[in-house]
Amino acid sequence: MSLIDQIFGTEASVLSGPSVLVVDDELAHRELTSARLEIAGFNVYEVADGYEALKLIKERNFDATVVDTEMDKMFGYEFCSAARECPSGKRLAILGISGNLNFVDYKERWEEADVDLVLDKMEINRCPYLLEKGIYSAIDSRKRI
Repeated sequence: MSLIDQIFGTEASVLSGPSVLVVDDELAHRELTSARLEIAGFNVYEVADGYEALKLIKERNFDATVVDTEMDKMFGYEFCSAARECPSGKRLAILGISGNLNFVDYKERWEEADVDLVLDKMEINRCPYLLEKGIYSAIDSRKRI
């Protein structure tokens, strides 16, 4: 049950914003990201790894996904590359999030994977609006593809 459902009841979970898939193997961070997005009006779905996420994007059309860089089963940029191969993946807005953007290899891999935007977890914690703004910006740019 989502945080919004817990606070306001299930009738509040019917939101009209874009649908966003949050992919993060760390439960606390996944729940925090999801709660922030739900409060901002997004329809949020959560999964713990890239394989689950790939299965979901083949079954449903999402407007965007927020993906952690370092996950146990699949790195975020690996998910991004695989998602771009799916029929709905070309128009899917993908935001990578990382706690280690100083690692040059990650930046290069995200670029190669055709990610729309990569955000630093610490920056998101200081200014949660960056995540919301980034999602809308990425969705808008993907509509032009």
